[in-house]
Amino acid sequence: MNNKWIWIGVMAVILIGGTLGGVLLLTAVCENTGSPPVPDCPSGLICPTSGELCDVYAENEITGDATYKGNNLRVSGRVKEVKRSAIPGNTYLELACPGVLNFGMRCYFTTANEDMLIGIEKGEDVLVTGVGSGYQTLIDSGFTYQVPTVDQITSVEEY
Repeated sequence: MNNKWIWIGVMAVILIGGTLGGVLLLTAVCENTGSPPVPDCPSGLICPTSGELCDVYAENEITGDATYKGNNLRVSGRVKEVKRSAIPGNTYLELACPGVLNFGMRCYFTTANEDMLIGIEKGEDVLVTGVGSGYQTLIDSGFTYQVPTVDQITSVEEY
């Protein structure tokens, strides 16, 4: 009979220890899969993440324009794609908007400054400095959607 209680005690320790260990492991994994901390925002710039920019515009375009349009921004985010469209001088870097599967926000480059994109790859975390240019309506494969945009880009850097 004493052996029965010993085994119950051993199983309880294993169960509790395993659960705690799993929680600690899960916490460590979750903490290491996000973006690195964003550097401090320089004076004179507004520094949203791509997700914050997308969220504000999705919630209220008027608030998005009042907050970001025409202002100097440094947007941080993860590169979703780097593309040159069929329209000459219409090269863009798309930053992911967490929680939005189909699109991100776009940073537009001219032919003169698209060399800033050399070496930038999908999945990298970058800081893009430019001017907020509001919402843009895009039509892709028959779907119409709107994305926040930044143009007049002055720098792109990994962080």
